Amino acid sequence: MKRRVFAAALAALLLSGCGSRGESGSASSQEAPEEPVVIGTLALELPAGGDADAARAFADSLPEAMAALGVEIGQVELSFSPSPAATAQALAEGGVDLAFLPAEDFLRAGGGQAILADGTPDTSGTLVPGERAEIVTAGTDYGRRLAARTDPSWEELAHARWGVLGQESRAGYRCLDLWLCDNYEDNGIADLPQVTVYDDWDALLQAAEAGDIDALPLKPGLRTEELSLLAETEGIVAQVAAVREDAALQSRAFTLALETAVSRLPEGQREALLGAKDFVSLPDDGLNATRRSLAALG
Repeated sequence: MKRRVFAAALAALLLSGCGSRGESGSASSQEAPEEPVVIGTLALELPAGGDADAARAFADSLPEAMAALGVEIGQVELSFSPSPAATAQALAEGGVDLAFLPAEDFLRAGGGQAILADGTPDTSGTLVPGERAEIVTAGTDYGRRLAARTDPSWEELAHARWGVLGQESRAGYRCLDLWLCDNYEDNGIADLPQVTVYDDWDALLQAAEAGDIDALPLKPGLRTEELSLLAETEGIVAQVAAVREDAALQSRAFTLALETAVSRLPEGQREALLGAKDFVSLPDDGLNATRRSLAALG
């Protein structure tokens, strides 16, 4: 896939529209802020379609949960999103203090600051923002040849038979596509001559085991002994917790307290109410890969 001029322009627009964090890295529930943050009323917007009673219970629990880490909230006003784009616009215009919404809608609106993102475990089990992929080679003759290359050329990659998942898959498609574009002069999956799309991870792994493909992206944790690691990609974020432009809301104390409060929700409720199973604090560059991927998609 060749990135077009409008994709570069979109990337520049998104870069200018998204705020940066004062500190980076995942929050630790054992930290404590130096000074309390006081918020009279917190306007919280959640995605529509979830359990309304559970959503209200979560909103009602925030003052007590966040007070333990130095964030004082007088009351929480809960609303439900008519659409992700509308929530992103309300956040950018200051009509909502805190919202959980898709990262791409947040980036398109270009206002406020993302403080938490959906998280997945890395190889050590630590939650990191977004979903990553391992790019691996199969045990075929050419797969082994490719695995021996520390810095394969585009021509060598293009000679391989690739297996991927559908374009909606972050680890199964978009992470690989972004890695190719970043490292091989904007060439992407669409520029590879031999690509087969599979329905799921099982089918993709079976194709590798059968010798039908030479290379593929995988979600971390799925790689078997027969597969060799070629590269690891950056994480692409799907869901964020974002706040409007406000010093108290953008403080490290607020981020830490919110991360802790969210972590206390049962996993099923987190996904149903907030859009992801786990959330982790977002470092300064945590949306860079998502931003570039969005620009590449045009």
